[in-house]
Amino acid sequence: MNRGRQIRISVSAAVLSGLLVYGVYLLQMRQVRLTETTEVVVPKQFVPAGTSLGREMLTKLRLPSGAVTGEMIVDMDEADGLESSVPLGGGEPLLRWKLDKFRLLPRVGEATFQVPRDYVKSVSSGIRAGDRAIVYLSAEDGASRRLFAEPVVVAAVKTASNQEIDNPKSSNLLSMAEGDKERMYASRRDANGSIDAVNLNLTEAQWLELDSACKDGKSKLIVAFDASSFESGGGVGLMSGQRGSLIAFAGSTPNIGTSLAAFGTAYRIASVTGKRVGYLCLNLKSAKTHLYLGIDRPEITLSGMRPELKSGTLTGTKLRQYAFAPSRLEGLHVLFGNLARDQAEYYEPEQMDTLLAAAREAFDVTVADVSAYWDNAATVCAMRTADHRCLVTTGSLTHFQEDVNRWTGQVGSQFGLSLANYHLVLMQSKYRHAGGIWDEGNS
Repeated sequence: MNRGRQIRISVSAAVLSGLLVYGVYLLQMRQVRLTETTEVVVPKQFVPAGTSLGREMLTKLRLPSGAVTGEMIVDMDEADGLESSVPLGGGEPLLRWKLDKFRLLPRVGEATFQVPRDYVKSVSSGIRAGDRAIVYLSAEDGASRRLFAEPVVVAAVKTASNQEIDNPKSSNLLSMAEGDKERMYASRRDANGSIDAVNLNLTEAQWLELDSACKDGKSKLIVAFDASSFESGGGVGLMSGQRGSLIAFAGSTPNIGTSLAAFGTAYRIASVTGKRVGYLCLNLKSAKTHLYLGIDRPEITLSGMRPELKSGTLTGTKLRQYAFAPSRLEGLHVLFGNLARDQAEYYEPEQMDTLLAAAREAFDVTVADVSAYWDNAATVCAMRTADHRCLVTTGSLTHFQEDVNRWTGQVGSQFGLSLANYHLVLMQSKYRHAGGIWDEGNS
């Protein structure tokens, strides 16, 4: 009887001890989550409404990860060039709804002026509200000159019936707000009328200078479209004539340090050149970059972008927003890879082409880390379209003899690639003969 009672007491004590240990574990994990921090972008000091933000006005602040919302801006590149719709306090996390990319309202110290028709000699036919314009002064009795040193913002472009000039089928303003430069350009091919009046956002000094130069009728204005209107989003797009380069890294065989070589190259380019560099973790069946950076559960990964990849709506601006870019990486933007490994075969070539095109738009240089096996869309598309291809291997015979011939040689040749199209990256090992067959009799 006493023995049975002692057993029950022992079992109860063990269960209670286990529950206590588990409770302590939960408390510790909660404390760890509370101490995890994320960097967000904040102004260095008070910013009035209508102020255009520059990188020199911004800094980063660490907040508990649980306090960071999706509305907060974590990438300084995203905030650069935006304007504040409301006053911003120093050290206050930047929220997207408080900022605007293409404001038509005048900034602090400005007002919107409708330029009298008598003052205007010509207006660029492709100019639209939200554009930047360069104003020139054409004089009858003197040399023509540029009136203002900097471009001014066009607040409105009206027809004679006071309708805003636009393409009814494809609004220029909506295209501009979405960062769609191709549609923004196409919308200017058609319009709902001819330009009758132009409104400009000017300072008082600018308006007085314009008025005094034109009111005698001897000088008139020429309002010209400024190409920087297409670049206002801060991205590198097709309309700017620039296209980022793509460097693809693949190993001769798995687990030989390919990711280390790719990530190290990307980090070095970003830290030394100051360029905007993207790193894409495209090893669809073995994405581990987030673990190397100490992140167990990344918020945004390649897996979460599948809907936009399928629909083809991913843009460079969106990709920069999705990338992980803390200040410790010195300008490197990291896209974490596919965590749903059972879905690796479902990524289609068209989806990878969309991703790589967005990366070229978003970054000056993109480094893609792909699988050693050419049996997936990421490896094939990245290697086929890359500007530079890096083949990583070691000095071990078994690391390159068979796989290089079977994968890179045979499969790559089906896409027009030969071994001459690769840069060889040789990883050094402390074990000279690791991976090979070593015959001590020949030593």
